[in-house]
Amino acid sequence: MNRGMYKGILVTLVLFAIGLLCAVLVVSFVGGDEIAHALQEFSPVLLLPVGVFLLLEILVSTFRWKYILNALGEKISLRALLPIWMAGNAFNYLTPIALVGGEGIRVMMLKRRFDISYHRGSASVLLDQIFNGLSVWPMVVIGLFVFTQQLNLGDFNILIVVAFLFAIGLFLFLFLLLIQALRQKPLVKPLIRRFSLGHHKVSDFLVRMEEEVISFRSLGLKLFWKGFFLSYLRQTIILLRTMFILNALGQGLIFKDALLSLSGVYVSYLVPVPLALGVQETSQATLFSILDWGAGLGFSFSMLYRAAELCIIFGGVMVLASSVALVTGTMVSKVSSAHKEKSRKQTKKTEGQE
Repeated sequence: MNRGMYKGILVTLVLFAIGLLCAVLVVSFVGGDEIAHALQEFSPVLLLPVGVFLLLEILVSTFRWKYILNALGEKISLRALLPIWMAGNAFNYLTPIALVGGEGIRVMMLKRRFDISYHRGSASVLLDQIFNGLSVWPMVVIGLFVFTQQLNLGDFNILIVVAFLFAIGLFLFLFLLLIQALRQKPLVKPLIRRFSLGHHKVSDFLVRMEEEVISFRSLGLKLFWKGFFLSYLRQTIILLRTMFILNALGQGLIFKDALLSLSGVYVSYLVPVPLALGVQETSQATLFSILDWGAGLGFSFSMLYRAAELCIIFGGVMVLASSVALVTGTMVSKVSSAHKEKSRKQTKKTEGQE
């Protein structure tokens, strides 16, 4: 590993340690008694729908990526794509920003397993993430709006307005990327030309990737809206999963409560800590406390929500481990074959001299 990789791992470990410390502080602040009280009405049986919605979320997410790849001319079965999606998303949680980071894993596994070019694989992952962002950010904005309506925040409203503007701005930027694709007009190429970046591997790669994104539009507007539909279907499933987690804690099936909790989860994902460890627990305990639901209930919700995430992480890590074992085995086999071939040639050479 090079120096930059060591530095990245060190930063990740430091951030993880900070998150772990925050989680411990939240537990000590909330208190074991309050957490135990919040779990008094907890019913494990009521978590069964959570498992169903988690499975649906995984399937819909993978199907959306499959549909994008199909639109780009790559026909891959859902069954073959599922482990790659899980591996990429598991890696997301190991990076500082929990929503992103595993894109490279997905691209590399596409290349290795299906010989899909890096620029086409990157284009599919980019489109998948854009669709994801366009469905996540409205949830955050609506959640912030509902939160402000529940409270009289006074001067704090200024910060909320800034958060609104930031969220809306990012949404518009992501939407602009797709609009450019719809109009079949490049966005990256003019920027490269404008700033005289010239021709090198990175700029050429970005241009080719953008061409793949634009080609997505050539198959028709219907496919574009299908991507939108799948994205919001996924968010609806996640919202229902959140609602049933709260229901298992005795909070009831209340749409508004689930929306507020899920919005808090997404905001915590933006803080650069792996797994959003400590950050998610702090944000949910604070949110539930402000809304008079109890900090203990917020912490308990965070733990149950995280348990669902761990299912994806565990599955993805298993895929990554098997892939690493396969690559290692292949390398060992090649080295062994090369050594045997060298020994065979050496033996022939010796026999010839005799």
